[in-house]
Amino acid sequence: MDSEISKYQRYRQIWLDSLNFLVDAFGCKSSIITFIQMPMLEIFSASDRQKGPFLPGKRVNISGHYCEQTYLSRNLLHVADARAIDQWKDAPEIKCGLISYIGAPIRQADGSLFGTLCMLDNKENFHQPLARNGLLQIRSLIESQLQVEALSKMDAIEQKKN
Repeated sequence: MDSEISKYQRYRQIWLDSLNFLVDAFGCKSSIITFIQMPMLEIFSASDRQKGPFLPGKRVNISGHYCEQTYLSRNLLHVADARAIDQWKDAPEIKCGLISYIGAPIRQADGSLFGTLCMLDNKENFHQPLARNGLLQIRSLIESQLQVEALSKMDAIEQKKN
């Protein structure tokens, strides 16, 4: 996973700033970007406004995590209070006190998935439309940067051929 994710290091600070914006603007506990190569999930970047359980570089098996459902469904997932939903009663995030989640899959230029962008909270949170839109706008920014990365790689390959 290291070699695959290392090519995105130049975006780490930009993405960190975006994650911190989400926490500041919408008052959630944490915001993260994951990189996923099944069955493993790696925290690529995590907001640093508050001390949270997610540290960049941490790798875990994705099974049972909110991000697993987001990744597999390829759709936005919103969980206002995981304690009230049987499917999530054993989610690893609950053990960290994070009971609310909203996350979106991040697509690469070729349509494959990079990972997820998520906001988590330690209280019930219905993530109003403005928060959802903010999350989706940040995701669009990240996906645009992934497209630029892919185009740069293709351009470099084309230049070598010529």
